[in-house]
Amino acid sequence: MLLEEVTDMKRIANILVPCDFSDDSIKSIQYAVELAESVKASITVVHVINQRDLVAVTEAMSRVSAFGGGASMSIDQYLDQLKNERSHLIQKLLGDTMAAGRPVKKIIRVGVPFRELLKAVHESGADLVVMGTKGRSNLAEVVFGSTADKVLRHCPVPLLSIRSKAADAQHGKE
Repeated sequence: MLLEEVTDMKRIANILVPCDFSDDSIKSIQYAVELAESVKASITVVHVINQRDLVAVTEAMSRVSAFGGGASMSIDQYLDQLKNERSHLIQKLLGDTMAAGRPVKKIIRVGVPFRELLKAVHESGADLVVMGTKGRSNLAEVVFGSTADKVLRHCPVPLLSIRSKAADAQHGKE
């Protein structure tokens, strides 16, 4: 890297943090809050409700309904309730990490997680993404989660990955 390139480095004003409520994403929020405090940046926390999960819930609701069971709520009501619950969980996490002193924006979207996260990076004007290497599933990718991998490969801004406890243990840092 040339010295001239370093001097052109953009100030970090907005840090975007994907949150799926996994241990890694909670660790990422904590890290982002500390980083935001040190560089006086705002934080945008993004949670994506996976479209695939909503399709499964819709299918289950229609099957219950087909067998004479009355659905207690519509899919729209379910989604509104889910968004509200997730928003409260994010707020609790932010409260737990003492992010009260920094501006925080919460975004809850529905869709394919990596696509929605990339859209949120563009729309929020993020200068940096801080995210964990593994998400909730812990199944498909052992070293680097598939959503995290896709975001890393396509992210238009720098991305700081926060290693999982499993990775730390593997490298003797527990």
